[in-house]
Amino acid sequence: MPYDISEQVVNHIVNTEQNAYIKRLREKEEKLDLNLKNQEDKYQSEIFDIKQKLKKDIHSELSKKVKEENETVLEILNKELDQKSKDYKKLLDQQAYSQKEKRTIEESKNAEILSLKKEHLDNLKLESEKTKRLVEQDFEMKIRENEKKLDDQKSLINEQKRKLEQGSVQIQGEVQEEAIEEYLKNSFPLDTIQEIKKGAKGADCLQTVNTRENSNCGIIYYESKRTKNFSNDWISKFKKDMQEKNADIGILVTEKLPNDTDRMSIVNGIYICTFHEFRGLSHVLRDVILNYNRIKISQENMGDKKELLYQFLTGNEFQSIMENFVETFSDINSDFDREYKQAIVNFNRRKGRLESLKNLMFSIFGRFSGIAGSSIKKLEMENDNEEKKSNVEILKSLSNY
Repeated sequence: MPYDISEQVVNHIVNTEQNAYIKRLREKEEKLDLNLKNQEDKYQSEIFDIKQKLKKDIHSELSKKVKEENETVLEILNKELDQKSKDYKKLLDQQAYSQKEKRTIEESKNAEILSLKKEHLDNLKLESEKTKRLVEQDFEMKIRENEKKLDDQKSLINEQKRKLEQGSVQIQGEVQEEAIEEYLKNSFPLDTIQEIKKGAKGADCLQTVNTRENSNCGIIYYESKRTKNFSNDWISKFKKDMQEKNADIGILVTEKLPNDTDRMSIVNGIYICTFHEFRGLSHVLRDVILNYNRIKISQENMGDKKELLYQFLTGNEFQSIMENFVETFSDINSDFDREYKQAIVNFNRRKGRLESLKNLMFSIFGRFSGIAGSSIKKLEMENDNEEKKSNVEILKSLSNY
């Protein structure tokens, strides 16, 4: 028992000592670890400081070294630049000298060339002036030739134009002559209408007035003119032609009246009128011839009556009567033309309305026939042809009138 107690105590003591030792070891270990950590931190701090110092020293050393090297290189470059500047200046001087020599040579050459050129230009100028004179002379001759040709052409054109105008005036005169003859033949079938042939001496047309009882009651002489200007020479020539043909009355039908009148007039016993006035005037003067012939037959021995009648025919009173007659005739003729044209217009308008009514009637009848069939008798317009014939006859009668 005592042994067992001592062993336990010993074990207890041993365990206690062992635990205490272990605890001290741990404390030492922890302290050592802390010291090691502190030492490590301190060492790391010293290393960082050393590195920073080394970097600073190295950077300072390198900067110093680079600066020295740069200064050395800059000095070398400046020396080389000075040398090259000297070489370039020398080269420029050489080039300037070469250019000067070259200019001197070129100036001498140019002077020689200019002299040759001037001589050549002088020769060319002389040749050019000579050629110019020849060309100018040739050109002047050609201009003169062309001007002569142009003048010849103008003369030829004017001559052709004159011939054409003369031919045109002649054709226009012939047309009016034929119209006068045709009107006289249609209006006075009993009279003798004699055409004066072209080229024969005299006027254009002779009208010998005849009746069923008597022939050669008198002669009316017609002269036709269609020109741009009126000539007084026509009157004297026409009077001579009347005397040669023994004509009683002379009528000058002209497109251009004398300057002092714009309507029918009597000049030196010659009646002057337009073609429009001629138609009425021919009727009146023919009646005058017939009346004079009746007087001459009934009183053949009364020479004074003939003279009085001639004075009346060529006097102002008869001229005034004739002018009033022609004016009235022209007014009536103009009114008739206007009424005739209006009648044609009215006729065509009414005819169109009748055609519209007829078409409308046939349209309605067609509709009825389509509905009723054959039970409706066929519609016929029996009077269509007769109506058309009557209308045509009415128009013909109006135009003839």
